[in-house]
Amino acid sequence: MPKFSGSNTKTRPPSGPTATTGPAVTHEGGSGWEKDAKTALYTLGVANLVGEPTFYEAAGERDDRFRALVAQVTAEDPAWMQGFIPWLRASANMRTAPLVAALEYAHAGGPNARGVIASALQRADEPAEALGYWLARYGRKIPMAVKRGIADAAVRHYTERGALKYDGSSRGIRMGDVIELTHPHPATAQQSALFKHLLDRRHGHWDTTVENRALLDDLGLTMVAAAYRLDALPTEDRRGRLDRPDMLTAAGFTWERLSGWLPGGMDAQAWEAIIPSMGYMALLRNLRNFEQAKVNETVLRQVADKIADPEEVARSRQFPYRFLSAYINSGTTYFAPALEKALDLSMANIPVFPGRTLVLVDTSASMGAPVSQRSAVRAHDVGALFGVAVAATSKVDFVIYASGHAAINSLPVSVLRGTELVAHKIGSVGHGTETWPAALAHHNGQDRIVVFTDSQDHPSHAYQQLPDVPIYVWDLNGYGRTNTDLSTPGRYLFGGFTDAAFRLISLLEAGQDAGWPWEL
Repeated sequence: MPKFSGSNTKTRPPSGPTATTGPAVTHEGGSGWEKDAKTALYTLGVANLVGEPTFYEAAGERDDRFRALVAQVTAEDPAWMQGFIPWLRASANMRTAPLVAALEYAHAGGPNARGVIASALQRADEPAEALGYWLARYGRKIPMAVKRGIADAAVRHYTERGALKYDGSSRGIRMGDVIELTHPHPATAQQSALFKHLLDRRHGHWDTTVENRALLDDLGLTMVAAAYRLDALPTEDRRGRLDRPDMLTAAGFTWERLSGWLPGGMDAQAWEAIIPSMGYMALLRNLRNFEQAKVNETVLRQVADKIADPEEVARSRQFPYRFLSAYINSGTTYFAPALEKALDLSMANIPVFPGRTLVLVDTSASMGAPVSQRSAVRAHDVGALFGVAVAATSKVDFVIYASGHAAINSLPVSVLRGTELVAHKIGSVGHGTETWPAALAHHNGQDRIVVFTDSQDHPSHAYQQLPDVPIYVWDLNGYGRTNTDLSTPGRYLFGGFTDAAFRLISLLEAGQDAGWPWEL
C-alpha cells in the first residue's frame, strides 16, 4: 500500500475530487470546514431523497440549498453538471434528486438542457413528475429545452405496460398532460395510437365498450385491450381467472392492480398467479405477505432465486440498504440467505484493503434519523452496513462511537447479522458526535481510518492530533460542512447510499489521483 504524506516518505499522496474552502463550525459547534460548491452538491445529491427532513435540516431548507447549489455550479461549470446528473441517476441510483437537478439546471440556463433532462428521466412515471415539478415551481411557461427533454423521455418510456402501471386517475399530472404540453413525436404507429388513447382517456373521451376494445386490438394496443377486458369481467367471475396467470401477464397486471381488482384481496393463489410477473422491488416489499399468505414453497424458492440472482440484482439498481430494509420489515428467516447474497452482490465495489483498517461508525442521535419518512432504515444502519461489509473483506478493527466509543471485537460473518448487532448497541456509547477522539483512542498502527458519519461533531481538539495515515470519511447526510479538512493531504470525503464511490478509494489506495466518479 502506498504511504501518504509523512516524515518518512517522499510519496506524494494522491488527490481526491472533493474539497473544502476554509474553517467553519458544524451544527454542534465543533471544528468543521466548509465544502466547496461541487463537493456540497455531490454529497447532498447522493443523500438527498427530496422533500425529506434530516436531523439538522427541515425538508424545505434542504431542498432550497440543493437548488441554490445547482444554480451556482451550473453557472460556474456546466460541463461538470452534465456529467454529474446522468451519473446521479444511472450509477448513484437516485431518482428524484437528478430529476430536480436537471430541471433546475435548465432553469439556470445550462447548455444542452434537453439532453440532461432526458438523461435524468429513466422511468415511465418520471416525465409526468418532471412536468409537475416545473408547473408547480415555475408555472405554465415551459422553455423549449424543458419540453423537448421531457418529450424525449416520454417517447423512450411510454409503453402499454408503463401506461397501465403509472397513468392512474388519482395522479394530478397524467401522461396525457405530458403529451399535450410537450408534444412528443411517437416513434412507431403503435406508440402514436397509445398517445392518442392516453389523450382520450385524460379528457374523458374513452368508453370501455366491446367495440372500443376491439379497436385497440386493431391498433396494436393488445395489452391495454386485455386489461380493459379483465376490468369488464363481473366481480364473481374474476377469481376464476387466477388459474390463467398468463392472462394477467398479457394484461400488464401489477400486484397492486390485482389486489384492487380481485374480490376478497390477495391470498396464496393470487400471489402465486402474479409473482412470476412481479418486478424485483415489488418482490422485496412483499416478502412478509408471501409468507403470511402461505404461498407454495416452490414459488417461494423461485422468489428467493430471483432475489439472489446476480443479473437481477445488477438490473434492479437497489440501494444496499433496501435489502436490509426487506430483512427488517419481513422478519424473514426463509429469505435471509437470499437477501444476504443480494446485499453482497450490491456492494461489489467495496475494495479489499491491505494491512489493517480502523472502521468507525457514528451511532449518535443525529444518525438515528431515518433515510426517508417511509423507511425503517436509519443513517446509522447505512453506516453500519458499509462498515460491516468492509470488515467482511478486510482485516478491520471495528468501533462504534458517539460521545463515547467501544470496539466490537467479534462481528458475525453475515453482513445482515453484523448490521443487526450494531443496531442493538445504539445508545450504548452516548448520543453526541465525537469522531476524532474515538479515532485517536482506537488507532494503534492501522494503515487507514474509514469513518461513516454525518460529520456534525461536537467541539474537540483531537483533529490536530490525528495520525498521518489516509482517512476516508463517508458522509451519510450531505450537510454543507464537514468535520474533515480536505486540504490536508490524505483526507478524503465520499458519500451516498450505494457503493459506487468506493471505486475511487481503490484508485487512491493504488496511489492514483481520483476524479469524480463519472470521470472513471
